[in-house]
Amino acid sequence: MPKHLWYTAFAVMMLIMLAACNTTDQSARERQQNNLNEVSFDPADRGTQDRGNYGQYGNGQNRFDANIPFEGMNPNGTAQDPYLFEQKDGQDQSAAPEGDFQQKVLDLTNEAREKQGLQPLKNSNEVEEVAQDKSEDMAENNYFSHTSPKYGSPFEMLKEYGVDYRKASENIAAGQSTPDEVVKGWLNSPGHRKNIMDKNMTHVGVGFSEDGNQWVQMFIRK
Repeated sequence: MPKHLWYTAFAVMMLIMLAACNTTDQSARERQQNNLNEVSFDPADRGTQDRGNYGQYGNGQNRFDANIPFEGMNPNGTAQDPYLFEQKDGQDQSAAPEGDFQQKVLDLTNEAREKQGLQPLKNSNEVEEVAQDKSEDMAENNYFSHTSPKYGSPFEMLKEYGVDYRKASENIAAGQSTPDEVVKGWLNSPGHRKNIMDKNMTHVGVGFSEDGNQWVQMFIRK
């Protein structure tokens, strides 16, 4: 082969190799960029519960509803987190709350909802039992949190008590001496107000512990 043809062939091969190298590098850069842009959210983030196949999205997603703030303020100004989670359909019995304070909280809650054109909530005996035990647990163990050292998260507690639901949320408060005071405080707090005004909720249970005036309001959607 003449020398000038050999040089030409060599130059062409080098250009092909450089082009292939640049293509590979570009693909690698694109993969790296895509990996950087991926967003993951695992059960350890912000208290998310992994509940297997439960949820209104089939076998899918367990999440905190983006429309309900995870963090808020209780009526006394203490930082806390209105807790929202979803599970499965189920049945429940409804009746009047056991205590006068619980009934008054229910009445005030429904009055506020009706002013906004929302359906009133029905009292749930089984949810009321959970809320009452949660309020007493907070008083006895001297804590203020949606996560109980004894029962765990609200989801875990509802599950332990055998409550079936599609959606649930919880408001808590401490130190208020009357139903009017606590409901007014919840309504003046954006996160808690959203829980109260959730049009998808159908039932509620209220707990009240006289030892420290601990209040719990649990909502569920049947």
